[in-house]
Amino acid sequence: MQKKKDTKKNKIVSDIIKLIVSRKFKPGDRLIESDLADYFSTSRAPVREALGELASIGFVTQIPRKGFKVISFTRKEVEDSYTVAGLIEGFALSQSIQYFYDSDFVNLEKILDNINQAIAKNNDIVDLTVNDAEFHHYLTSKYKNSIIQKLELTTQKNIAHYIYFQEWQQSQPLEMFYERHKKIIEVMKTKDVYRIEQTIRDHYNETGHLLAEYLEKNSSDFVSLQKIINDSIKV
Repeated sequence: MQKKKDTKKNKIVSDIIKLIVSRKFKPGDRLIESDLADYFSTSRAPVREALGELASIGFVTQIPRKGFKVISFTRKEVEDSYTVAGLIEGFALSQSIQYFYDSDFVNLEKILDNINQAIAKNNDIVDLTVNDAEFHHYLTSKYKNSIIQKLELTTQKNIAHYIYFQEWQQSQPLEMFYERHKKIIEVMKTKDVYRIEQTIRDHYNETGHLLAEYLEKNSSDFVSLQKIINDSIKV
């Protein structure tokens, strides 16, 4: 019985993430337990468990006595989350670059080619995102440190990436996206530890800046840090 209950909870977790990515649920939206139970035609127990798990992995936040809401970010939080991701990935790759061989570079270049094909296919953003995730996972796959691996999975960069999925594709020219990943492979081949770590950090810093800048200009539900400051002054 417990397994069936867990399966239902896991499906609700997955479905809510899909609803967030598709913008059915937007940053800052309240997620009401009873409404979700009706939506998924289930009792409130698995919904409550699903919301708890989503809170633990960072997709929603719990407000005392008010329930849950979809997480939202300030511009600084978006940029900071990508900075942290760059620090983690850059360090992991610099420590394991000696374990990358010619066959690994062939595999990375195949992924890069898939990225290029996704761009050519009318900017297939779903395929592009899948390949981007595969590319970056490959970069850290040889660094066997469970703490670093956990940090990589839970960094808010991943959450921001999903929350602002719709805007991410528009924050940078996708041809530039391809060239920036190509540069990573070229630098990796030098086996220069310092250059590799700095290149990864620069890559993430630039991505976070581009996304945050686009969101502040174009997304009505993006939480502007200046707006928070202005609202607090009014109060």
